[in-house]
Amino acid sequence: MPVTRTAMVAKIRLRLQDRAARRDGTAITTPRFSDTDLNTVINDVIRDRQSLIAEMDKSWYRSTSDYTASGETYTLPTGFKQWEELRRSDLAAYPIVPLIDYNDQDANKYVYASLWSGFYAAHPENIAAAGSSAALISSTQFRILPAPTSTMTYRLFYQRSPTEPAADASNIDVPDNFQ
Repeated sequence: MPVTRTAMVAKIRLRLQDRAARRDGTAITTPRFSDTDLNTVINDVIRDRQSLIAEMDKSWYRSTSDYTASGETYTLPTGFKQWEELRRSDLAAYPIVPLIDYNDQDANKYVYASLWSGFYAAHPENIAAAGSSAALISSTQFRILPAPTSTMTYRLFYQRSPTEPAADASNIDVPDNFQ
């Protein structure tokens, strides 16, 4: 069952024995730790423990983003944290487009351009694994070479960053069994 930010703050206060109310029910106006401080700690702990959370539930932070070919440079999705794989989604076998170093990508393109030029027209499903490659340009962009044609589509599988709760009623971005 998901836990809201308010419930998580209450759990933390209980563990810290930081009471927000006296035994008679009257409110304590200045608890030892403010809600703002506890919210910051919650977000920091989730970010720090993301790899542990992902190890326990591999699919929790895994996301996908679809791309239709429109040149060779593409914007990574908001919240992108780590690349998993890029696949051609317009082909039946969903071949993986390998991720290589940006500095090696141009050399890779020219090696396979002459080798596969005639074969690609007859068997486009085979070129993705052999001649196409993807490279991270920056923390917000990636590039596919050779530039895809307008009929090609891709699906990026990636690990996203945890979503910080926007309000007290928002759920904490961890699996139910991790609270």
